[in-house]
Amino acid sequence: MGRVDQDERPIHKKNQRFKVRPAIIIFAKSPEPGKVKTRLAQTIGFERAVSLYLAMVRDTAKAARKSGASVLWRVDGEPGALKEIIGNDKVKSQCGGDLGARLSVAFEEAFSRGLCPVAAVGTDCPSLGEIHLRDLLEKSAGFDAAFIPSPDGGYSAIALRAPLPAVFGAIPWSSPDTLKVSIKRITCAGKSHCLLDPLEDIDDIESLRRFSKSLSGKNRSGASETGRILLSPEFAFLT
Repeated sequence: MGRVDQDERPIHKKNQRFKVRPAIIIFAKSPEPGKVKTRLAQTIGFERAVSLYLAMVRDTAKAARKSGASVLWRVDGEPGALKEIIGNDKVKSQCGGDLGARLSVAFEEAFSRGLCPVAAVGTDCPSLGEIHLRDLLEKSAGFDAAFIPSPDGGYSAIALRAPLPAVFGAIPWSSPDTLKVSIKRITCAGKSHCLLDPLEDIDDIESLRRFSKSLSGKNRSGASETGRILLSPEFAFLT
């Protein structure tokens, strides 16, 4: 754990002639009962919530690595608890402050290393795949900010082509107005943005049931860690 990947890797084959160094920052938490998936834990229990959370982290890591970008981690809590998943990726503990401050610092550090474009994702959206991340990074080449919205009014991922402090300042995080206010800040700063197709985060029992029902037989037993765990006896109550 702790290796810095200095490769200049293309986002997609069509970009191989360009020297781009895309990066994806995964924001994660130490998988401690009572600290992850807290809303879901009230319904499904703390142990199930941790199991589900770890599956979602694995799916996020897999999608990020398959996108072709360098993968960086910012962990809230002890990073060693995720060592098996993080592997040799570069990892740091999250700084203090609200989510906006932590995002701003992470982006600044990535850009200072010459990485560009840079995306940030959480670990709440198992529907987020490598194709979504590649598309997000590619779209950011033509806009100052690119978002993958979530139906709850926030966003599952954001990509920037240069530092943009306005997008993270004075934002009502975890509210129905998160994305709306973020876009307003961007517009007031005279910057551009684009929105990709929305993807739903799994934050409560209703969104978990919707995701479970949306899975095909192939996805439930295939590569998706989240799909596999939802098929297990531990989550039989969902069917």
